[in-house]
Amino acid sequence: MLHLAGAGKGRYHPAFRYSVLSLLLLASGNVLSETSSSVLEIIEVKGVNFNASQTDYEQLLRSKGADFSAAGGVSALPLLNGMMGNRIKVLIDGNDIGAACANEMNPPLSYISANQIHDVAVFAGVSPVSMGGDNIAGVISVSSINPTFTDSDTLSHQRSYLGSHYQSNGDVLKLIAGTELSSKNISLKYDGAYSDANSYRDGNDEEVPDTLYRAQNHQLVGAWKNGAEQLAVKLSHQYIPFQGFANQYMDMTENQSVGATLQYQRPLAEGNLLARLNWQSIEHEMGFFTEEKPGTMPMLTDSDDYSYQLHWQTALSDTTSLIIGQEFYQFTLNDIWPAVPGSMMMGPNDYININDGKRQRLAIFAELNQQLSAKLTLNYGLRLEHVTTNTGEVQAYSNMMMGMMAADALAAQAFNQQQRKQRDTLTDISVSASYQLDDSQQVQFGLAQKNRAPNLYERYSWGQGQMAISMIGWFGDGNGYIGDINLKPETARTLSIA
Repeated sequence: MLHLAGAGKGRYHPAFRYSVLSLLLLASGNVLSETSSSVLEIIEVKGVNFNASQTDYEQLLRSKGADFSAAGGVSALPLLNGMMGNRIKVLIDGNDIGAACANEMNPPLSYISANQIHDVAVFAGVSPVSMGGDNIAGVISVSSINPTFTDSDTLSHQRSYLGSHYQSNGDVLKLIAGTELSSKNISLKYDGAYSDANSYRDGNDEEVPDTLYRAQNHQLVGAWKNGAEQLAVKLSHQYIPFQGFANQYMDMTENQSVGATLQYQRPLAEGNLLARLNWQSIEHEMGFFTEEKPGTMPMLTDSDDYSYQLHWQTALSDTTSLIIGQEFYQFTLNDIWPAVPGSMMMGPNDYININDGKRQRLAIFAELNQQLSAKLTLNYGLRLEHVTTNTGEVQAYSNMMMGMMAADALAAQAFNQQQRKQRDTLTDISVSASYQLDDSQQVQFGLAQKNRAPNLYERYSWGQGQMAISMIGWFGDGNGYIGDINLKPETARTLSIA
């Protein structure tokens, strides 16, 4: 096992924790192809040059109209139309990863590295209904499943790569590696990434405390092909042993995730079928791990995402196609802050923030695409979603109804007495037109109504004490948040000309 010692981190971690996915590369006897060198700093993903840096997906998304709000070293939050967080729908191979942290320390894009990305689509404000619902700012859709096949019946090695990047400010080290085997019917791909950094120094040569991090992502994609029929399976694993957040009260002390995606594509007599099945499990911990931000306050979160998508596309004429779809998403969440022995403020009970929280979305949509001329294209669609949320009873650190502990104790009592199950119906409408002026210029017009139902933290964070409030917040501005069980969905009506 490879170990790298990081100075100033306060504790020691293996650089590569044991991972089933990483064994594929480590056990391979042919790591590099004949045309590769031992250090490769540039890789290519669908015609876009990527440096080995973990943050290169940010550069790609910025070129498509997105921006980012700085947070942890690998957890920047995307911005579209001046909005961030859950107001943007981020999909990874169709998987909608829910917020498994009260501070949004593990956004969906943190679960994929630049070398694992095949394609990215960004829709700000006016997005086709087939791209996803439950958002008002836009959709970022990332694709990483891209199997390749050969003409040979024999499974053989096609390519491998190994890349590195070092930055002296913060001693930033980034490594990427991958390998690919394929035949006429089988494709196997592994892509992995590792990054490690100390706290960096600003323009005055002063250390910016609590900006250190370490992370690794592994992905294995296997696919089978028979003519135009294709079945792909993706397995993913992430491990972040620590990540500092200079703009939050807390730090990430561990984040582990495993996921699986099953994708099936098949042409039918009257069109094409796309089916996906997704699962993602996350175990997340917040607290303090470095002398740069001392303290003791453990916060434990675990979540599971389950979803499926069924999309059917057919041609109604030479110029018109129809897409209809049905989707289901379920997100479950537990958020518990264990009691701290000997603390008068954080005990004797475990603080239960979210208890068996559940958020379910059931969606149907229909979308038409029309090519009215060689230059003019129309897209319009309707999407309906039914969203259900619920959670169990909660408890404060203490049941005392006096002094500083009274606010949370009374709030927990009131919360448990309320009807917590909520249902929302969302109706999205999207109309857009695209006119090609010339080979390099295009004018787009769009009109849309988009809706988003509250997430579990927005609806069920119940604490009223100052400390509890300050622990809930995803903007990194020092402000806290109190949930509202009866919070209504957000609606945005957008007119866009670009």
